Amino acid sequence: MHDDPKILAETKKYLADFNRLDAETRTAAELYEAMLALYPNRANPGSLWGGAKRAKTTAR
Repeated sequence: MHDDPKILAETKKYLADFNRLDAETRTAAELYEAMLALYPNRANPGSLWGGAKRAKTTAR
């Protein structure tokens, strides 16, 4: 079901994994590949690529 409350927990985990892998990788490509390894069937890999590029170009 598309509006199942478990989606919130899944999204929270996805975002936590993204943040963790952002800290563990050096480039957008590394971050993108690491996330794809964990979530190979996510619906929109283009959004992931955009997020990875943005994360790696943002001043820290």
